[in-house]
Amino acid sequence: MPFEFHIWEIGVLIAAVALVVLSVYLVKVLKKLAVTVDDVNLLLKKNNLSIDSIVKNADTTVGHVADITEVAQKNVRRVDTAVTNIVLSKPAKNTASSLNKAVHYGKYAFAAMAVLSQMRKERKRKKLLKKAAEQAEE
Repeated sequence: MPFEFHIWEIGVLIAAVALVVLSVYLVKVLKKLAVTVDDVNLLLKKNNLSIDSIVKNADTTVGHVADITEVAQKNVRRVDTAVTNIVLSKPAKNTASSLNKAVHYGKYAFAAMAVLSQMRKERKRKKLLKKAAEQAEE
């Protein structure tokens, strides 16, 4: 009793085997996806208060950043203007006026440094608050 195969039957068999293999891989992917979603849900539950705090303070933080950026831009423009004036100015005939200009422009540099210092202090304060919140959660 010889078995006779047609080419289309072999094609159907190959397609069925491929479908089974694809189904196995799809099941594996879906299981890993379910584990990942469970991990994300656990993480969200664990950090729910922190996330709420961050979202609530986002507007305030963006406002502070905008204010600091505005001040910094003004100071950069002033320093840029000062440097341009110094470079383009004629040699000073009067050293007292040159010294006054240097002191005047030094004030702008000091203001820029004050803004940068304020930004650094604000970052440190936020890090300390974040660390304290993390310790309180534990």
